[in-house]
Amino acid sequence: MFTTLRAKLFSGFLLILLLLIALGGYAILSFRGLADITSSGLEQNSESVIANLSMYESLVRMDAAQLHMLAGEQVAAGKDVLIDEPPQFYDALQRAKAASAGTAPEVRQTVGSYLLKMEIEWDAYQSKLLQFVRLSNQSRTSAHSMYDSSLAPQYARLKDISLSLSEQYIQAFRVGKSNVVTRAQKATLGVLLVTIIAVILGVVGSYVIARNTIRPLRELTDTVKGLQAGHLDARIPIRGADEIGDLGFEFNRLTERLRQFEAMNINQIL
Repeated sequence: MFTTLRAKLFSGFLLILLLLIALGGYAILSFRGLADITSSGLEQNSESVIANLSMYESLVRMDAAQLHMLAGEQVAAGKDVLIDEPPQFYDALQRAKAASAGTAPEVRQTVGSYLLKMEIEWDAYQSKLLQFVRLSNQSRTSAHSMYDSSLAPQYARLKDISLSLSEQYIQAFRVGKSNVVTRAQKATLGVLLVTIIAVILGVVGSYVIARNTIRPLRELTDTVKGLQAGHLDARIPIRGADEIGDLGFEFNRLTERLRQFEAMNINQIL
């Protein structure tokens, strides 16, 4: 395939170029995969944290509305909050459940159990909100009694679950950070290993190509030295059809003519 000296030299540069391309491609794929897993993990955890924060804020607004209604303040506004906030809380709960699939496997089961508890407590809490609104219209004392005996304890349990979820999301961030660091170390080691292999292949390939290119030149040099010493029967072995092979062929023809010329001169002298 590489029959000329130029082609052989070009093959050496081509080998180095291909190794550099392979190294660059492997590095790009490794760090792109690292970027994907990092961004995906951060996105899922961020959605979970935001959803949990939304649930917590809804709970606080609903509890504040109940307290204002019991105090006889902003009763109409409080009723609007108790009507508008439950759908907001439920939507945030569904978003938290959907985002929990992307949390770290080490905490996914725990997060799922807390979300299930949250949903059960929320169903019980929500079912009593309309009853609280009706009681607040009829008897503030009855509404206050219901709040103290039922709504406040369930509100406290929902807040505790939300805080526990926050702790789990923090743990998920830590686990994700550890996984990213481990993945980055593996990617770095992989790129380093591929780099070492590429360097070894480049050095070995360049050495083989250089040796095969320089060896005919050394043989030509040694033959010329022998010719200068009077060894007219010296010949250069022809190893290829490149420019050096053509030069060796012509040099062998030259030495043959010199040998014939010397034999002719000796005959004439005799």
